[in-house]
Amino acid sequence: MQVIEAVLAFAVTLLVLSLVVSTLVETIHRIFGLREAGLRYILGQFFDQVLKDYLPAASNLRTDAEKAAFQERISANRAPIGLKQGPDPALATRVAAVPAAPPEPAKEPGLLWGGKQLTKLSAAEFMERIGSDKLGATLIANIKATARERVLEDVTRKYEAFGKEASSYFEGRARFMAVIVAFVVAFALHVNAIELFQTFLRDPAVRARVINQSDKTQEAYKAAEAEAAKKAPATDTAKREWEAVKEQYENALKKLQVTETQLRDLGVPIGWTEERVRKTNAWPGIWNCQDPSGNWVWDWSLSGKCGDQNKMYVWVYLPRTIDSILGLLLGGLLIGLGGPFWYDFVRGLTNIRDLARSVTGAAEEKPAPAPAPAPTPAPRPPAPVMAPARKKGVAALAAMPAPVVVTPVVAAPAEAAPPRPPTPADIFNVAFDATVPRARR
Repeated sequence: MQVIEAVLAFAVTLLVLSLVVSTLVETIHRIFGLREAGLRYILGQFFDQVLKDYLPAASNLRTDAEKAAFQERISANRAPIGLKQGPDPALATRVAAVPAAPPEPAKEPGLLWGGKQLTKLSAAEFMERIGSDKLGATLIANIKATARERVLEDVTRKYEAFGKEASSYFEGRARFMAVIVAFVVAFALHVNAIELFQTFLRDPAVRARVINQSDKTQEAYKAAEAEAAKKAPATDTAKREWEAVKEQYENALKKLQVTETQLRDLGVPIGWTEERVRKTNAWPGIWNCQDPSGNWVWDWSLSGKCGDQNKMYVWVYLPRTIDSILGLLLGGLLIGLGGPFWYDFVRGLTNIRDLARSVTGAAEEKPAPAPAPAPTPAPRPPAPVMAPARKKGVAALAAMPAPVVVTPVVAAPAEAAPPRPPTPADIFNVAFDATVPRARR
């Protein structure tokens, strides 16, 4: 039981730290707009490998400038930049002169402002945007009417395939980024996996305090998953977006510091102390300096000295002993396994612990007294003897066949078939018909 509880406390600690890593990774995605850039990349590859084959060879829509404009139009978040949510009625006047129309300049989203770009686009949304775009009008004009549905279905299937492959790639990239951030957190907070497990194994008080936080930690994980599933609200100005990103960045650093404080209050051996710095012979890796007035002299310094009058605040120490380096690397690797892994691990180990407790408690209980013997039943009186004539009458009644009851069969009313949901091709046709008048097709 001691080993099981030590492993459980160890897993709860890593679950807490993995939540901090997830917050930092999400902040990095938000600051650098990595999801928006990923969607633009998918659209560019889809344009080159699929859509370009359906465009006329002499069309000016095949140029790199039009490709960039297509990426911008399709991935644009239409509400913040002033575009309408439905098809643009003014587009019909431009469709008739597609070959002569100059390419539209791509709007720069601006550094750090992700509100102008979408982070994901389903097949139905993609086909709706294509149907109301000039590229969709050119695509329809270049194919036969009989092949229209087949071409639209082919475009839809290939876009969905592109999306699945890209999702696998971006998930792998996010996991790799989480591992890198986990290593940074392990070195910044001194998360020595070997020292952690040894502490939980020998100190029952620390082990119990951490296990008591298991339910709260699991609820925090569920809340973080629900928050991540929500779509981030788009802002209508770059200033508001920058303020939102700055707030998220500050909250992530604050959460890192609060998590360190809470775990140290529980007795978990994390964080750099003077004793650990001296024991591991560590030297400052990343720090910044503060003058006597409280002003930062420079931020995130990698070299140099703060001076005699300035105070040094170290963000990351770099140990120089083999056992400490191996313990921190192992801690970063285990944190990088991610919140879902440690959440399932904590739940499964909690069930094993509860089962082991119930089995141990049942074995320690005294055996129950033997039940009293059942009373002997009283003898039953003999059955009465029936007369021979009465026996014949009873036998005749038993030989008579039972009456047959005919139940009328009522046919169940036929249920109406549910309406077929609209396919992405149907959505394309609706958007195309609403955008381009029939007189011009």
